[in-house]
Amino acid sequence: MDIVIELHPKLRSIDSHLVRQKIEERLPLFDQIRQTTKQPGLSIGLVHAGQAVCEHHFGVRDVVSQEPPNSNTLYSIASLTKGFITASIGILVAEGKTSWDSTVCSILPDFGPHAESPGLTMATLRDILSHRTGAAGLDPLVQGMHSQMTLDRENAISLVNALPVRGTFRASYAYNNALYGIAGKVIEKLAGVDSWADFVRERILQPLGMQDTTASDVDIESNNVATPYTAISDGSLFKEAPPALSGTSINGASGGLKSTTADLVKWCVAVTDAFKYGDVGKSDQERWIPNNPIKELPVISSAHNIVDPTFPSDEHYCLGWFRQTTPARLGLISPNRSQRSPILGKESLPVTIYSHQGDVPGYTCSLYVVPEAAFAIFALSNGTGLSDCTDWICQDVLQELFHLKPAVDFLQEAMLAAESYRTCFDRTLYQPFLKARQDRYQPPPTEDFLGEYVLDGCNFKVDIIRDETNDSPAMVVNERPNQLHPLQPFRLDHWTFMPKDLDEYLRRGYGLFDLVDEFVLAFHRDDDGHVRELTWRMSSVVTRFLRKT
Repeated sequence: MDIVIELHPKLRSIDSHLVRQKIEERLPLFDQIRQTTKQPGLSIGLVHAGQAVCEHHFGVRDVVSQEPPNSNTLYSIASLTKGFITASIGILVAEGKTSWDSTVCSILPDFGPHAESPGLTMATLRDILSHRTGAAGLDPLVQGMHSQMTLDRENAISLVNALPVRGTFRASYAYNNALYGIAGKVIEKLAGVDSWADFVRERILQPLGMQDTTASDVDIESNNVATPYTAISDGSLFKEAPPALSGTSINGASGGLKSTTADLVKWCVAVTDAFKYGDVGKSDQERWIPNNPIKELPVISSAHNIVDPTFPSDEHYCLGWFRQTTPARLGLISPNRSQRSPILGKESLPVTIYSHQGDVPGYTCSLYVVPEAAFAIFALSNGTGLSDCTDWICQDVLQELFHLKPAVDFLQEAMLAAESYRTCFDRTLYQPFLKARQDRYQPPPTEDFLGEYVLDGCNFKVDIIRDETNDSPAMVVNERPNQLHPLQPFRLDHWTFMPKDLDEYLRRGYGLFDLVDEFVLAFHRDDDGHVRELTWRMSSVVTRFLRKT
């Protein structure tokens, strides 16, 4: 840290008035980026030295009413929720109710014994919060498909116990939302509360005055809630259902909070205050946030897991935060990452940046913190766009304020990413699908496959029913009527739900599927020729569903 201060004296003397002026000069650019990505609404907020510097709002929070967003417009903040979860556990550690190295099994005895990954039985709080257990997430199952799954948080342990292995325990990075569901259960057990959301509200949100932030299900028809939309290939928008992530859903602790610009400003002041003053340090009279509820930030913000061992610069997952030192490819989990990922600061002195991004169908968001400058910026949007304007804009601000060279043209990046996005489905999924499909065989009778299939070790199921319109099978996920997916023959005893084009792909909420095999159900027969199970490749690993008899 001392080296950074020495190399960057301007980080200590950055002027809030200059920041405000620089941002105002770039507002037309920000709106151009938003219009390029086809995201309907956008709100940004900046914090410096314990104060809100500025906030700005663009576009509309609802396409029908044409109402613009404002300071109190409620957005889903998706994975930015993780920072609140690690702060909650930090409070419990500071109070002596647990330690970062406590095993999850010592708190939740049902965790781990039936998991395929033996490391899960030894996993500590550090392990599950830094994505280093080696267990593969099942996000397309649990949070994809419009996030309309019926599993509640009571199933969190059984789901994680059923997770297949993708990496090596404590030796590889595998981003896994399900493990934050377990962290939510840890909070509930240690704090004696009905929901992790109650603890977050009572111990973090209320002390900081974040009155509108909530983990409750939100009616998007109510006043001042940003309606979620997804842009299809021509840039037109369709309205999404509200994300099924809340204090009562299985993955709620990974992304269930909704918040506003006014509230996130308070969160950013608290985070930068905790970076500057620590748990004790200055007296409360001298802090920006007296009695700051954020504790244990030195542990929370320390490097726990290398994200990309091939990248030469510092790039780690901490506990609910990414840490990178420039030169770096920022936006590690932004939707932009799969389309464009420019390197910032290749010809500049290094800057250490903490961040997280989040997205669920209909919402994207980004948050960046530069501790040495006591600076933070966040951006919220009510759109899944042709790329992610929130991340482009945050990166542009960081580049401008901290003189990162050579300069990247983020409007050009957004344009190129949008074009790549329009063609990505056909290039990476549909054309490979056509090449892999076998057309010249007679599929077996539909009756062979009908029935209920349950994820091994977890109360999660797939029903194969008859699609009466064409006498072929269809898949229904977790008995949800809006999760009926027609199947078509792919290979012998393999059926696929591959959509025909990008727009169908988007309307069905398949944004988390990346490989042809993830659209294929493989049915397996016993020695007598009866179908007894199906396997489905999710997140690069095969997941096994047993047929109930």
